[in-house]
Amino acid sequence: MSDKQQYADFDVYFRQGEPSKREAAYAWSTAIGLQAVDGLKPSQYLLDVAKRNIEGDITIDEVREMLESYYSSKAKRTPDIDESAECDKSSANIKKILSTNTFAFNTNGFIATHRRIFEGVFKHAGELRII
Repeated sequence: MSDKQQYADFDVYFRQGEPSKREAAYAWSTAIGLQAVDGLKPSQYLLDVAKRNIEGDITIDEVREMLESYYSSKAKRTPDIDESAECDKSSANIKKILSTNTFAFNTNGFIATHRRIFEGVFKHAGELRII
């Protein structure tokens, strides 16, 4: 899926959406775009549930639960599935963060944000590491 195609899913909300839907679409687009910086692409499943979230049919917490269930049900783990899971789960976490106004520009704030983004993705989420 090209970058153009993945964002086309949200274009209608940018152009014609109600303010709350437009804001949610921008948050999803930003979250997915931040994952694209690392070369990660969202699954079609995420795009589908993101639309349901934008429409107000499901909450962001329900999206996160659905993603956890979806990836837990995958019997065979492959690098592609692992990358999709990382992208999808991190995108949902970022969308949740962007929907709140609680970001602190200090070390503790960055650690907390790292934990919130990568919660359920990496075991070291929110920990300082020396690499």
